[in-house]
Amino acid sequence: MDINTNFSVNGSKVQKKVKIEETLQDFLRNTLKLTGVKKGCSNEDCGSCTVLINGEPVKSCSLKMDDPLLKDAEIVTIEGLSDNEENLHPVQEAFVNAGALQCGYCTPGMIMTSTG
Repeated sequence: MDINTNFSVNGSKVQKKVKIEETLQDFLRNTLKLTGVKKGCSNEDCGSCTVLINGEPVKSCSLKMDDPLLKDAEIVTIEGLSDNEENLHPVQEAFVNAGALQCGYCTPGMIMTSTG
């Protein structure tokens, strides 16, 4: 079954027809090409898929597209935190300054959780 989206991502209104069984994570990565939302465990354990929904950190890997949380939601991914690399969000800047990057795979999820 398909539904129409009714939310914004990184400040832009998103209007697309989607399958209700699709996860928000897959929609963000595959449809919107926001690959900062990482695929890790796919069962809400690791947090690499974390985004902000209405300012709160949410793991997107198991959130289905028909979840009521998404209705009229403001979704922010790591790509939406700053304007560009020269004007980082303060949390991004703090991670860089502290060298808190490790391999970088789960860093977007940690930054989004810390920002929330």
